[in-house]
Amino acid sequence: MNNMIPIGIQGENYIFDSYDCIRIFHKLNAVYGNILIGERSC
Repeated sequence: MNNMIPIGIQGENYIFDSYDCIRIFHKLNAVYGNILIGERSC
């Protein structure tokens, strides 16, 4: 629980467990667009 990183992306609030996960999310979002918004899988 100490490694939780809250971040806002396109008006949605997310909590990630690492900066690597944030980078992966941004890369996937660049390819797939808003289809990932709302999916909190990471």
